[in-house]
Amino acid sequence: TMITIYDYVDSHVRVLEQMFRKRLRAYRKIGYSVSEQPDMVQDDTHGIFGEREIQEFFEQDITSVRKELIIASPGLNRERVQWMLDLLPALYERNVRVSVCTLAAGQYPEAQQETAALLIQMLKSHGIWISESPQLHEHFAVIDRRIVWYGSANLLSRTREEDDMIRLLDAEVAEMLLTAVEDKRVSSSSRSHDGSEGGDIGNADT
Repeated sequence: TMITIYDYVDSHVRVLEQMFRKRLRAYRKIGYSVSEQPDMVQDDTHGIFGEREIQEFFEQDITSVRKELIIASPGLNRERVQWMLDLLPALYERNVRVSVCTLAAGQYPEAQQETAALLIQMLKSHGIWISESPQLHEHFAVIDRRIVWYGSANLLSRTREEDDMIRLLDAEVAEMLLTAVEDKRVSSSSRSHDGSEGGDIGNADT
C-alpha cells in the first residue's frame, strides 16, 4: 500500500515555515520521501535529503547550472563561502549569473559582524550579486528558475545533523520563493532608506 501525504508551507510566515521544516525532518525519519532516493540527481529528481547528503547532491546540481544560481542563506561561514568561490570559475565559464541573499552584517551578533561583513565583501569581490536583508529567514537555492532546494540548511554556512532539504523541479515554487525574498528586501529598504545593495532578485535577467 502506498500512502501519499500532501503538505503545504507558507514561506512568508516564519513560524509556519519552521513547522514545515520540523515535519520534513519527521517525514524523512519515518521513511517517507518525495520519490526513491537517487544515487545522483537528474533534472527531474524529487527527494528529501539529510545533512550528510545535501552538499554532495547540491554540488552535483551546481555543475549543471545553465544560466542562473540563486542561494538564500541567512548565515555565512568561511569554509562554505570558500567552497562557493572554488566553484565559480566553472560557472563563469558558462556565463552563469550567481546571486546570494543573506542577512545584512549588522544583523549578526556583535562579535560576528566583522567576519560577516568580510565574507559578504569576499563574495562581492568575486562577482557574486549580493542582496542583504535584515529579516531573511528562508533557506533555499533556485537553479535556472526551475530547480528548488528548500529546507532548514544554510547552504553557505555550517549545517546541523537535524538539517533536511527537499529538492523539487517546480518553476512556480521557485518564483514564489524569489518573490518573497525580494518583497522583504524592498520593504526593508523602503523603511530604512539605507541604500542597501542588491538587485531585483525576483526579476533578474536570465
